[in-house]
Amino acid sequence: MRESLMVLDPEIPEFRFPETEHEHMGVTVWMAWHEVARGRVLVGDSVPAELLAETRDDERQLVADALGRPAGGPPSKDQLVTLLALADGLRVELTRPGSTLGVDAAREVMARQVAVVLDEATRPAA
Repeated sequence: MRESLMVLDPEIPEFRFPETEHEHMGVTVWMAWHEVARGRVLVGDSVPAELLAETRDDERQLVADALGRPAGGPPSKDQLVTLLALADGLRVELTRPGSTLGVDAAREVMARQVAVVLDEATRPAA
């Protein structure tokens, strides 16, 4: 699980979980932008969603680079999307008023999932 501890690296924003009030606000605003973009698509304006999609592509690449494993190859796109979705869900829960989820628990959940991805990617094909 040593490799999965990289998800705790505060220098990699894609793996950060909000701890300060400022970070909570940032996560809340970021998620709100996604909802606005979804709403704009419903009225025929796809530009905000396209811009956010480009950002998500960049995030996936950063995660792939951070998880790079020469022996096992890169994680699949589905694995990257899943990791980012899990991180988003944990962030949303961490910022929800009244949430009992702590940052340490969120990090542990994320570390376990990264360990699964690393294990799957390094396992020889059957």
